[in-house]
Amino acid sequence: MTERVDVAIVGAGAAGLAAASALAEQDMVVRVFDEYPEAGGRLLGQHYRLGRRRWNGSEVAGALLQSLHGRGQVSIAVGVTVYEVADVAQSGFLVRTHPAGNLTASRVLVATGAGENAIPLPGWTLPGVLTVGAAQVMSVVHRVPPGRRGLIIGTGVLSFAIAAELQEAGVEWLGIVMAPESDATAHLGSVPERWEALSRLDAAAPSWMRPIVRGLGRPALRPFLMGRYPRAGVAIAGTHVYLNQMATRVVGSRDAAAVELRYLDGHGHPTGPSRLIPVDFVLLSGGLSPITELLDPLGVKMTESPALGGRVPVLSPAGETSHSGLYVAGSAGGIESGAVAVAQGRLTGLHIAHSLTGSRPELVSAIEAARQKLSEARRDAPFEFNPGARAEVSRLSQDSRS
Repeated sequence: MTERVDVAIVGAGAAGLAAASALAEQDMVVRVFDEYPEAGGRLLGQHYRLGRRRWNGSEVAGALLQSLHGRGQVSIAVGVTVYEVADVAQSGFLVRTHPAGNLTASRVLVATGAGENAIPLPGWTLPGVLTVGAAQVMSVVHRVPPGRRGLIIGTGVLSFAIAAELQEAGVEWLGIVMAPESDATAHLGSVPERWEALSRLDAAAPSWMRPIVRGLGRPALRPFLMGRYPRAGVAIAGTHVYLNQMATRVVGSRDAAAVELRYLDGHGHPTGPSRLIPVDFVLLSGGLSPITELLDPLGVKMTESPALGGRVPVLSPAGETSHSGLYVAGSAGGIESGAVAVAQGRLTGLHIAHSLTGSRPELVSAIEAARQKLSEARRDAPFEFNPGARAEVSRLSQDSRS
């Protein structure tokens, strides 16, 4: 006989665990599934400091799991893949999993998070070339650094955060450089567009450098600033950032042994001869994209949003998709910070409880407090993963109401 629950949650990361905690408070019967062998998702690999802000994802995950301790109506199944969510007339949804079997749920929350975008360039398939997320899991979660001397190709929030994390693990950084321009990296924008995007991260820069970083957002000033960018780079996050150098290929016979670099002029064009930098390993940082495959068979309304990482579902303020009873929270609905994902998961969980139990004064009050907490998390976030994310969230929310 197929088990029946109030809510099935796909993903035991920041948003999924926060939603489960909120639903547990409302005495909902909840099942959480995650294909990873341990609950916590990307939180488990997040441990960094940007400016005065410190974020320890393992501590956050531990607190969320502790909030579920003793809540018999909520269970978490790890090492389980949800491969289909199907609409079942009059019964809600049929959730198909492997190897845990199937169940039916009145509501489903998709909190599947995000996947990494690689940066294809010559030599990127050599052993010793990894994505920044893979290196983060190796080093922070499993305590195995990817090598001794490394280089990061691609600028952005993840590059800086993971550079700081791996430095604590003993990695000697050779720097962070610009990714090449090609059809395969078009999602990153042109070099000048990437410089402009970096201007939004001024809060993560040393205080003396923030006016310069903000200047990268001014087209008239950018060529002047970049034309005088120090060839020795600028020290940030335990490494040196070379916004005036671009990687063109990874070199090696059996594994990654060196990276070929070229200098960039003030307009972002490669100039001068190339040079080789010996490395033990190379990390690729191409940003994140929402994981939304479970939504497509149900005909969920989607939209393209570069500010939120690509193709995202259109959500109501409650986190509900265009398919009644199907909700999304966290990075599956748009790339934002871990703190935002936690706040969003809690708010969506409370809205799901409201849809099942109706309006109660204490629940309405909890929803309003959670909505305020989410607003504060977005406001206080030291950066946006992609420029314009906050404005895009507001715009899509307004569109969903019309």
